[in-house]
Amino acid sequence: MQLIRNQVPYMTVNQLRHLIKQAALNEQDYVISAETLSHLLGEQPSSNTMKLSGTLKEIEKEIIQLVLHEENNNQSKAAERLGINRATLWRKLKE
Repeated sequence: MQLIRNQVPYMTVNQLRHLIKQAALNEQDYVISAETLSHLLGEQPSSNTMKLSGTLKEIEKEIIQLVLHEENNNQSKAAERLGINRATLWRKLKE
């Protein structure tokens, strides 16, 4: 738990959800080990720095690009994570 507590201030809710899901999938035993968490935390970027300057439209586009990158350009998964319809995501990418 301490490994997670140390990283939580630097993670989004989706990143934390992804970490827990990956830990459950990668664990060989019934209890998630510190070794598994350490391995997964080592793979994650320490911080996703994002500039918050510019217009709302520019910031939105940067967020969409970041989520698309994290989802390996899978628009369906990215739209689900962003809480928008896939068609809306497509339209925002086209702008």
